[in-house]
Amino acid sequence: DPCVLQRYVMAVLYFEMGGDSWYSCTRAVEDVSNSNSTLTSVSTCVDSSKRYLSSANECEWFGLTCNDIEKITHIRLDENNL
Repeated sequence: DPCVLQRYVMAVLYFEMGGDSWYSCTRAVEDVSNSNSTLTSVSTCVDSSKRYLSSANECEWFGLTCNDIEKITHIRLDENNL
């Protein structure tokens, strides 16, 4: 499935480019420091579906633009601590 490959490539890009240190829409990570395990992130993101590695289609993720058939056509991550 081409969408699986595209999602995989974007996940690799996220980790290789230090995605957890980005200013916007980093992945949500589980906070297990208390008895109520919750998902948290240090970056801001207006819409949780825009977070990298979320369950949303990768075309929804921050900085990505896709065409009508959900293929990534542009990646724009400037000013995001890369």
